[in-house]
Amino acid sequence: MPVTIETEELVYRNHPADNGAGPLWTYGSPLLARLDSDVLVSTIETDRNVPGFCNTRWQIRRCTASGWSIWRQGDQADQREPCPIGAFPDGTIWLSTNPNADPRRPKYARCTPQLLRFSPAGQMQTFQPPWPLDAVFTDHSYRGMAVDPDAQSVLLLNIDAKEGCYHYALLNDRLEWSALGILRFPIRACYPNLAIRGRSAHVLAIGDIVEPNEAWRAAKHERSGRQWDYVFRRLFYAWTPDIERVPFCEPLEIDNLDATCGYLRNGDVYLTDLNAAHLVFYRQSCQYDFIRDRFFPGLPLERSLEYALVRDGRIAQRRTILKSDDRSELIGLGDGPRLHATPDGHLRLVALITHGDSDRPQHHLRLQPLWPQPADPQNILLTQPIHLFQTNTPRGGSAAGLTLDLYGGGNDPQDLVYARLRLP
Repeated sequence: MPVTIETEELVYRNHPADNGAGPLWTYGSPLLARLDSDVLVSTIETDRNVPGFCNTRWQIRRCTASGWSIWRQGDQADQREPCPIGAFPDGTIWLSTNPNADPRRPKYARCTPQLLRFSPAGQMQTFQPPWPLDAVFTDHSYRGMAVDPDAQSVLLLNIDAKEGCYHYALLNDRLEWSALGILRFPIRACYPNLAIRGRSAHVLAIGDIVEPNEAWRAAKHERSGRQWDYVFRRLFYAWTPDIERVPFCEPLEIDNLDATCGYLRNGDVYLTDLNAAHLVFYRQSCQYDFIRDRFFPGLPLERSLEYALVRDGRIAQRRTILKSDDRSELIGLGDGPRLHATPDGHLRLVALITHGDSDRPQHHLRLQPLWPQPADPQNILLTQPIHLFQTNTPRGGSAAGLTLDLYGGGNDPQDLVYARLRLP
């Protein structure tokens, strides 16, 4: 049976904040949650009168039968990054915020990571995790959030700007902070995907450091003229079977492309068991073609979507889902693959695929069964592509279902768009 496209629509137009982030910046954490027939997305509003990085106001937009509207919003522009969102079936909504604590400092200001709770009746309550007194939190939070509706818990991660480690905090069903700790990766890792079930917690994060290879850094600066040069070449996973009792394990390196100046991007995490995490990510053999031509002549420029099953902290399965190279008609494999679960327990890959050539590209949404049994994909032609999209993931409290929600960037960089698909 075919997939039905029920709607494609504009959510809102965003004015650039020019603060180094954007409305989809926290791509590792959910910015969309489905509550029965309603959809909630976390958006930002730029205030051009506010100087510095923290110049956006958080907003929650809600889509009902009447269309999109602003359901709640902050009192002022005091955020740099969009705020991860989560929901419980009873209508409770959670928002991870990071307000500026020092408005006198326009850039790299100290911030106070918080958790907002909106009751089913709409009343707002602020929760302040008991972070360590020496923790250094700034407007570059690289934070993560996940919820578990069954356990009624919320997990937060926030990076320490000085140490490069993550501080984590778990709010339990009694609205108490029952787990606090530190998660360290071998290098600074950012944009984490978090997943929690019961007390089992899982994190997938991408290494994010300044280019360590002087020759590559010089070549990229020569081409771009840009001083900024961060690289994403090492992908890490960490887990704990009981976050209240057991620290996170030693991080497991899922992939490493340091040898060829490659590029990796974490996509999604889905839990089918307390100790089993399904991971998908994007892999590119070399970051830029000019780097390949100069330093690795003859190396195929390969792009692929990858899958791994990690069980009890060890890689149990790994396979390439889709691959393209210089000679392929596939010229793009999207901004990051996602996973979608259906009520029968099956898992599908969701990815934006681009065919043709750069002058006349054709974009398709690829839906491909992954687990428990791989199967042939379906390619869905949308009116316009949805870039860097978010879905109705269980990590944000959305239930497994036959409805697939997509929220992301449109063809116009200022457009934030939404599509709803009905799966067979």
